[in-house]
Amino acid sequence: MSVLKELKHLDRKAKTLFWTGQIMGILFSLFYLPFVGGNIIGELNQGILTFREDWRALIFLLSLVGIAAGLVFTWFRSKTGAFLMIACIILGSISIVNYNSMAPLVYIPLLIPGILLLWFAYMKKENQRA
Repeated sequence: MSVLKELKHLDRKAKTLFWTGQIMGILFSLFYLPFVGGNIIGELNQGILTFREDWRALIFLLSLVGIAAGLVFTWFRSKTGAFLMIACIILGSISIVNYNSMAPLVYIPLLIPGILLLWFAYMKKENQRA
């Protein structure tokens, strides 16, 4: 069952968590994918960056795509999609920590929608028990 059908039966707090997480996730993904991912793709086209030499860039780019995929997946399986988002955020943070110690802070705004959607999944489960 899709989340939109389940939202009809949930309380206002759960609906607010879901929509806040979705809107924040979409806005952050729309910001990060073109700028950060586009920068990596531009460097690949110019030959500045190669994945054979710098595998961390590939992991970083794939983590951004995984975050967007997790956001889409939360529409169908909210808990699995939220875990996918958080796992990709952790993977991306680990992949860029060697470049700069402050670089993982880039992922903190993306962690917020993942936590909100995970909280929504647990609230949905509690509402189904009651």
